[in-house]
Amino acid sequence: MDTTGTQEVGSIGIWFHGEQVADNRIYDNEFHDLTVGNVAEGRHDTLYVGGTSFITTGLQWLCNVYEGEVFDQFLLSPDGTIKTQQGFNNPTATAGNVFEGLKNCTNQFEPKVFGSHAAPYMVTYHYYSNADSPDNRPECVENEDNSNITLTGNYYNIEHGLVQDVPFDSEAHCANGILDAASQSVEVHMAAYATKYAQLRSVLEACVGQLDNGEKEEVLDAIQADPAWPSHQLRGYLLARSPLSEEAILAAINRTEPMDPWHLSQVLIANSRLSARIWAELDHTGILSPFFYNMVLEHGQDQSVREVLMEELALRSYEKDMEQRLLVL
Repeated sequence: MDTTGTQEVGSIGIWFHGEQVADNRIYDNEFHDLTVGNVAEGRHDTLYVGGTSFITTGLQWLCNVYEGEVFDQFLLSPDGTIKTQQGFNNPTATAGNVFEGLKNCTNQFEPKVFGSHAAPYMVTYHYYSNADSPDNRPECVENEDNSNITLTGNYYNIEHGLVQDVPFDSEAHCANGILDAASQSVEVHMAAYATKYAQLRSVLEACVGQLDNGEKEEVLDAIQADPAWPSHQLRGYLLARSPLSEEAILAAINRTEPMDPWHLSQVLIANSRLSARIWAELDHTGILSPFFYNMVLEHGQDQSVREVLMEELALRSYEKDMEQRLLVL
């Protein structure tokens, strides 16, 4: 958008003004021939600590239809943010947005983030993947090899999960909104809430037991010790307690006295596949030279235990929150 000259009045679908970091969802809308479909201004995401792992909260744009906009989804610089997980690695709970028509990726985008945006910040966008449903995958972000097409690729990680056998159907694959379930009785929602709460507690307990060998505070103390542990000693300690939590890995990357790059790379490889947030931190800090960065990149494309646990944690938290909201309608 050229802001240097005289502008005609633009049209906006829904403009979100922050700060508002609670779990909110804009669900099942249609936007046609607007300047911008959705805008996020200010912070609409946060991280809460639950047990030894993070539960993300924030704004999600889900199951909307965009057609003919200049910007379908726009994070307003310098600090407009949405929830760092849009949709989930689940065919009935992906982001579910449909971006109709082609964008030229020069003056039309889906979504759009300027390169001057606050960093590090990374959104993992889960889309429904089927060859007959190409409009579910955002354009102008990454190509199929996950190489950035535009500057927005510095802030978005596009994930498709398993390729599905059937085309996208909004009625089947976008049936998780509040209004979709509001017709059930209070007793049904009470039972569903109890089930979802139990499932959330279970995965939190798994995180506590699996990540950092159940010794999160001790691991963080070791990373942040003063005087600092010798790098080789810390390397052995962290490898023995892998898989590490995301918080521990970020602490190791940002250690006041940097780890030897060989040692840090070994810890990162042992905990691969790394999350988009960890890669964003590596890019932001520049802690690894291209040699070590590419070494880590070449290893471990399969999901790590940490990644699987975090995906389930995010989904269970979402499901529990949905049932909790239905109880207060």
